Amino acid sequence: NHGSVFKDELTSENLIAVQGMNGTSAREVSSELISEILSVRAEELFRLVKDVIDERNLNDEINGGFIITGGGAMIKDLVTLGEFIFSRPCRVGFPIPFGGMTNVMKNPKYSTVLGLLKEASKNIEGESLESVTKAPSDLITRFGESIRSVFRELF
Repeated sequence: NHGSVFKDELTSENLIAVQGMNGTSAREVSSELISEILSVRAEELFRLVKDVIDERNLNDEINGGFIITGGGAMIKDLVTLGEFIFSRPCRVGFPIPFGGMTNVMKNPKYSTVLGLLKEASKNIEGESLESVTKAPSDLITRFGESIRSVFRELF
């Protein structure tokens, strides 16, 4: 909410209250420190992705650019940093509505969980509600397998 991946001279003097772990009091941290931490972590993550793309010679396969999603995608200037590191266009991705999604769920921070739910639903399509509710542990197993298959495809 208060950070950027680039240091902003106008807000470098701002202090932000950061809540500690349960039972500890909040402390104030400079927005400059927050930006520094966000910048280093975002750059590290983008460079890891870039290294995988380079190692697998996938540069020619990526025509349109990159879509950044998840809660961190909303960090100020993250897209600009991504475009600099990847030398390709980047944009923030939002979940595509399906089922009974509410407007609240049309936020990048819900992309991962909604994508996983959609993937899991593909595997149980056609099964009756009764068979799904009778074996919740089996549903969890299949959901876990869906998650693993997504990661296998990506990596």
